[in-house]
Amino acid sequence: MKKLIILTCMTIQFFMNGQSFTMSKGQESSEIPVSVTKQFKKDYPTFNPSWSKESYNYRADYINPANNTKGMVVYDKLGKTLKSETELEANSYPGSIGDYHTSNLPNSKYRVYTTKDTNGVASYYTTTEGETIYFDNEGRFKNRVKNKSTSSVPTAK
Repeated sequence: MKKLIILTCMTIQFFMNGQSFTMSKGQESSEIPVSVTKQFKKDYPTFNPSWSKESYNYRADYINPANNTKGMVVYDKLGKTLKSETELEANSYPGSIGDYHTSNLPNSKYRVYTTKDTNGVASYYTTTEGETIYFDNEGRFKNRVKNKSTSSVPTAK
């Protein structure tokens, strides 16, 4: 009886593993809708994403090989962009963001990201010293938020 239970559990585990949702860097899993992969290739033809799932949506994280900056985009199942975030190079964002850091956080190192919502409205945020600092689409300061954990890049609100 014990062997039968173990065999049954192993069989169930085998079939469950075969049906799991797995995606890894550089692979376009058959679990990702064609509309999503097609839209990503249209939006970012030279990037090799790492895919993951966010609820019912699909997230692609990538590194731009031209300048080694990070980015991510989230699509719905039809390939519509829900949000995107892109790390920006120095001087490719409003100067007021750099001015804010110079005045309020001198000598701090920070990274600047732009984020776009479903309507394509852009805004900015920076990460530095355990904080995320938000700016509007013209680079005007909005607010500062202490990060709960500094181990990963926060997602813009």
